[in-house]
This record gives sequence, structure tokens and C-alpha cells, in this order.
Amino acid sequence: MHYQVEVGHSEPTYTAVIRNRVRPEELSKFVPAACGEVWSFVRSAGLPKPGRHVALYVGDGQGSVEVGAEVGERFAGNDRVQCSQLPAGRVAKAVHFGPYGRLGEAHAAIREWCNQHGHRLSNVSWKSMAIGRKAGTAMPPRYAPMFSICSMIKRVSCRGLTRMNADWVAAKYIPSAPCLACSINKLAQSINKLAQSIKELCSRRCYM
Repeated sequence: MHYQVEVGHSEPTYTAVIRNRVRPEELSKFVPAACGEVWSFVRSAGLPKPGRHVALYVGDGQGSVEVGAEVGERFAGNDRVQCSQLPAGRVAKAVHFGPYGRLGEAHAAIREWCNQHGHRLSNVSWKSMAIGRKAGTAMPPRYAPMFSICSMIKRVSCRGLTRMNADWVAAKYIPSAPCLACSINKLAQSINKLAQSIKELCSRRCYM
């Protein structure tokens, strides 16, 4: 399947989600069940402007995910459903039409495209699902699941750290590539430290 990968900017979007740690082989069961539970909560709570179903992967190596739906504003959750937010920033994105089981192909296409174009991806990604119709086909919209996949791109920063704008990652940081000026400055500092060490070593030998 051919994917058109684009770079864009993601705006912070409020979400109603269930947070959990899920093994990869259990995602196909957990995601639909969590979406259904959250959607029931959204309707019973009367939350305004409910949007697409979403599944956000934190990328912490522990299988942490947030699954639910977009909502129009903050809200008070309960023990199961909590208010969260999709992060803002530059993303590489692609659209997948077709079965859930082939979503891995879209993720692979994004990674390959970013490698070819010099973009460094973070571990944070998410997908949103809606119902649409692929251009050039006569497939009825209700039979065409459409997944939008977004992967965060690491920003280049002199500070060396980039903070994600999301509630769930308020205390987490994603390292970014140092700029050229920072690299030169760090190299100069290392050379100065090495020169100082050599000078001290020579001074000690002179007194022996």
C-alpha cells in the first residue's frame, strides 16, 4: 500500500481517555473496548463536540497508552476515564484506509520517509479513526475506516531538551539534537578541560 507522508503541525487537542499499560498483542482487543467505554462516558456526561477515536502511544518502553476520543474542552473525569491532551508540535503524518491489522505498514512508511528526509522521530505517536471515503473509489463511507497516524518529530534546540505540551508527560522530556553552535561550544569546553588536566599532570611530575 502506498502512503503519502507529510510534515505538519499538531495543535493541542483535549481527549477523554483510559490510560493503561498494554502488551502489543493485546492492543487489537484493548483499543476497541476502551473506545466504546469512553464514548459511552462522553455521551452520558454530555461533553461538547466529541470527535474522532484516538489511541496515543507514549513510547516509554512499558506499553503505556491512552485510548478514547477527542473532546471540545476540559472536564472532570472519574476512576476510569480521564481528561488528557494530544501533544502539540511538528509531526510526520499519513492516512491509512483499510483494516486495523495493516496499520503497521503506515507506521513503517512514516519511519522510512523520515529517515530519507533527515527527520528524527520521537517515541510518541498516535492514531485517530474516522469514517471516510478514499479518493477515486466508490466505497460507501460507512464501510471505509480511515486512520490518521501522527508521529512526533524531535525539535532541534540549543537547550538540548524539548518539553512536550501534554498533561500525561508533564514531567517527561524528550532529548533533541544539539545545534551546531552548541556542539562547537561543548567541544571547546572539552578541549579546555583536557588542556587543564595535562597541565596539572605535568606540574605534578615536575615536583616528583
